[in-house]
Amino acid sequence: ECAVIGVPDARWGERPMAFVVRQPDSDVGAEDIRAELMNHVSAQRLSKFAVPEADRIAFVAEIPKTSVGKI
Repeated sequence: ECAVIGVPDARWGERPMAFVVRQPDSDVGAEDIRAELMNHVSAQRLSKFAVPEADRIAFVAEIPKTSVGKI
């Protein structure tokens, strides 16, 4: 599960930050996620500016949601 939000950036105004909930026993890291997203950039399915930097990929235990499932 993942949620991506825009956070302030001095150079670009705003950049994406991803909050990721790992699957149990997963050891996936930020660089693994970036590599997969860059595959989508190469295939022209995603813009490069939409890929968060590695330091803007945070691993969390859960993503808080409202009673109807909204973030």
